[in-house]
Amino acid sequence: MGNMGKPLNTSFEYPQAITIDNNDNLYVINGDWKTVTITKIDTNGNSSVFLNPAEKNLIYDRFCDLVFDSKNNLYISDSAKNKIHKFDSQGNILDFDLLETLKEPAGLSIDNKDNLLICDSYNNRIIKVLENDKTQIIIPNNEITFNEPENITLDKLGNIYVTDCNRTRIIKIDKNLNSSIFLNQSTLGKNKDHNLSEYQNTLKIEALENDIYAFDKYDNLIIKLK
Repeated sequence: MGNMGKPLNTSFEYPQAITIDNNDNLYVINGDWKTVTITKIDTNGNSSVFLNPAEKNLIYDRFCDLVFDSKNNLYISDSAKNKIHKFDSQGNILDFDLLETLKEPAGLSIDNKDNLLICDSYNNRIIKVLENDKTQIIIPNNEITFNEPENITLDKLGNIYVTDCNRTRIIKIDKNLNSSIFLNQSTLGKNKDHNLSEYQNTLKIEALENDIYAFDKYDNLIIKLK
């Protein structure tokens, strides 16, 4: 981004998640519950309100994550309404109704085929949304299961990484759906006796280039995993 390393001309109140569109503009979920807005920051560091639900007479309760597809459509998970909202590049709401019943959806990601991946947190599963909004449940080949999956990302090879919130670990799922424990409690954080699962949403993951980073907000750590 053109403003890399410089202060932004905006302020935030409880920023929760960020993403970029195909033009390298940054978008931030700013605020919580009924005060939430989506702030847009362009490549020169100029900020504006991209989406204010109150101005559209759309009352959303809790935005958790957001992600763009290759067509610059924006998807936002709403854990209180148990749905995914979809907007075009101008912030206009688009129809997006899934056959699957979601329960507190959280983390979102887009794969290289423009499929949307959803952490269906309280249903303890990962859902892939295919073309024409058809859904597919991602079931790993072995016996590893999820307990409130909270965040999700992919590397450039198509491997999926999921934070398994209530077990305080990161699960890796390769393209053949083989899963393994990529990181767990014993290797995370300076306080090995503390149960991080008591703190929802403290562990985030993000793929930058082909490196995976874990953001541990409780122990104030950023861990480079590969």
